[in-house]
Amino acid sequence: MKKRRPQTGYGLFFIEFIIALFFFLLIGTICIRVFVYAHQVTQKADALSHAQALSASLAEAIEGSDGSGESLLAFFPDAVLSEDKCLLTLSFHQDFTECNQEEAFYTLTAELSPSERRKAADITVKNRDQELIYHLSVSFYRPLTREEALS
Repeated sequence: MKKRRPQTGYGLFFIEFIIALFFFLLIGTICIRVFVYAHQVTQKADALSHAQALSASLAEAIEGSDGSGESLLAFFPDAVLSEDKCLLTLSFHQDFTECNQEEAFYTLTAELSPSERRKAADITVKNRDQELIYHLSVSFYRPLTREEALS
């Protein structure tokens, strides 16, 4: 006759422990993925918010000036104006502080098209990978002065 060893219950405890450990690892993995996704969404929302505010600021500067690149340099002294004076470029770090073009993470460009009766611009904000963050088209009409209307 074989001798039976007394059952201690360690085998069942070990299996239960492995199942509980697997469950916590699974839940932990899901939680990490959720937090990483939430962080990415927060970064995109923050970039969109800053891009919108900067674009609106530039649009207000265009409205308050004659719409030329030279007049906008008074509002944005760190901006770079193209040779044909129709493209204004502003560069920003990742935290949206102004910087030079070599260090830029975000770039705001305004394609200016002023005319005698109208000031217009296409404002875009892109990241380093040239992904569009925000786009704004603005157009302001210059009203006639009294002398122009009477002549």
